[in-house]
Order: sequence, then C-alpha cells, then structure tokens
Amino acid sequence: MNSSSRLELVDAQTQEVVSSIDSATELAKLGDSLAGLDVASWKLISSAPDDCVADRSLRFYTNPTETLLGSSSDQDTESLDITLYGDTDYITMYIPAMDLTLDFELPQQDIDTLGSLL
Repeated sequence: MNSSSRLELVDAQTQEVVSSIDSATELAKLGDSLAGLDVASWKLISSAPDDCVADRSLRFYTNPTETLLGSSSDQDTESLDITLYGDTDYITMYIPAMDLTLDFELPQQDIDTLGSLL
C-alpha cells in the first residue's frame, strides 16, 4: 500500500462510495492489516459461484505518475478492485492496468480482515 493514495468502500449494488480513506497515516494502518493476510492459502478458482451476490468493493487508487514521455495525469488511477460477496468466502480481484480478473476462495480470517478495512 506504499503507493496507494486512497481506498474507497463502494456499495456493489449502487456503485455509491460509502466511505473513503486518503490519510497517509490511515493508509499505513490499512497496509499493516493487509500484510497480515495469509495470501499463500488463497485458492484460485475459475469463478465465484453463480449464487454469490456482490456486496461491496474495495477500490485502491494510486497517485498520478509521470510517463516515459514526460506527461502525467492529475487524477488518481484505480489500481485494484476487490469485490466481496456477502457472507461467503469468495472474492473477485480486478487489476485494471492488466485488465485481469481473478476469483479466489479465502480463509474466513482473511475475509473478515478485508471486510473490516473500512
């Protein structure tokens, strides 16, 4: 989370931003929470079950960066979107820069950690 400039909690049904954190101190605390995730035990699956209903998303944004040609954007860029599905052990992770979507089954402790970030 060193390069994250903002984290938003978004209602997956309405796409409304429920809460947002952009304080460096608070983002550092969130980074500490994320460091405690047991990512090695995450199970990559082909897709979240069809009966899963998206509940909320955690959207991570990074600061604008200068490009090779010297131009830069004034807006933060979405770097990661994690969708949580109600009371299930599944998440969908989307990495916009790569247009990559991955689905995982997580241990309950990691689901609880992600669910409590905001």
